Amino acid sequence: MKNGICAKCGAKEVCVVPQTGVEMAVNVGREMAYMSYYICTNCGYAELFVQDSEMLQQIAWKYRRIRRD
Repeated sequence: MKNGICAKCGAKEVCVVPQTGVEMAVNVGREMAYMSYYICTNCGYAELFVQDSEMLQQIAWKYRRIRRD
């Protein structure tokens, strides 16, 4: 999706909607990791991504990981 191609239907109709509100954030202590929606305007499929990649380490430290082997 981040490459502008829908992961579901393959269309090149992807828009990004950055969010700054708490309703779209992950609490990582004193800071918030804000999310962005990537939405296909062809089929409606949507994905969320953390806006600031530096927050990923803090998320990994704070939250339980799910592992599949």
